[in-house]
Amino acid sequence: MRLPIILIATLPACTTLSPSMQVAEAVNRQVNQSITYVSDIEQYGQSDRWVVEPVSGQGDCEDYALTKAHRLNAGGIVTTASICLRNTRIPHAVALVHDGADQWVLDNLYPYAIRKQDYSCDAWIDNALLRKSIYTGK
Repeated sequence: MRLPIILIATLPACTTLSPSMQVAEAVNRQVNQSITYVSDIEQYGQSDRWVVEPVSGQGDCEDYALTKAHRLNAGGIVTTASICLRNTRIPHAVALVHDGADQWVLDNLYPYAIRKQDYSCDAWIDNALLRKSIYTGK
């Protein structure tokens, strides 16, 4: 069966990942599968609450990013939580892995890592999440 051309164009380029990035991709998939997306308004009744390892198993993009950064940093892989502003100007939180000279994005919308320069983002607000109050658990 042939894949539609549009799908082929959106697949990530084949890249040999370093051992650290192989771990990062595994953590990305684990976190993406372990957290169900729910907005903070729905879950907490407030517009924004950032949680590391939400015990409810539910969270929004900041919770995914913080959980990934927390797990990877604990394992010695330098990772920051960052905010991407896209053309809609809606902020979206992702984890940013620093692997040698490369930086890789771990997004709750993708099961694989994307090089930062290949990630669609108009502006970055790096380490923005680290300046806010962060909750551990629910």
